[in-house]
Amino acid sequence: MKTRQTVGMSKRRVPPAPSAGNPTNRGTRGRVLTLLRGPGRTVAELAEELKLTGNAVRGHLAALERDGLVEARALRRGAKKPSQLYGLTPAGEAAFPKAHGALLIAMLDELGARHSPAELATFLRSVGQRLQDPREIAGATREARIEAALRVFSRLGGSARVEDLADGLTVQCHDCPLADVSASHAEPCAIVRGILSDLLQVEVRTACAHGSRPTCRFEIDLSPGT
Repeated sequence: MKTRQTVGMSKRRVPPAPSAGNPTNRGTRGRVLTLLRGPGRTVAELAEELKLTGNAVRGHLAALERDGLVEARALRRGAKKPSQLYGLTPAGEAAFPKAHGALLIAMLDELGARHSPAELATFLRSVGQRLQDPREIAGATREARIEAALRVFSRLGGSARVEDLADGLTVQCHDCPLADVSASHAEPCAIVRGILSDLLQVEVRTACAHGSRPTCRFEIDLSPGT
């Protein structure tokens, strides 16, 4: 079995709350992350806000740096000596809830209320086509088309892999890029299924898992006659 990998209608629903594993929920370290949103802070500033010693703050910062959530920035000049500024990395910023999930859920609910399932399916297929780059697949081999499909996941913020099976392929992404939506809505899966079908020019089956820990899985039959 070979694996390829890239780097990198219904009732209205409330988007799921951040999971317990979200670093912004981790007590004092979550408070440190919240305080570091913006231009950055020094150890002394954090210690004053948190009512902690400087050494205690440095311990939390060191742990958050190891997690890739916090980084040291430029020095701030002071009356006595420069002070190190700390801020969030892109991963640290991404740990905070964003409005796009709630917005997309509301849009999908409204579209489902206004259009038939067939109309919604056509609309979602068009959305998927907008995420494709025709220049990547013009005259491309199937292998190149598969790589183009994986790049779509990467652009969406996920990392997918392809497994070669005896009679086809599976495309799987454990870090679903639209997890806050797909946990309760199947529509994002339909968009990705349409992208894969267009790129590979074969029918694709959806086998995604929904719920609190959604995963993306698509099955592609490449047996003779398909």
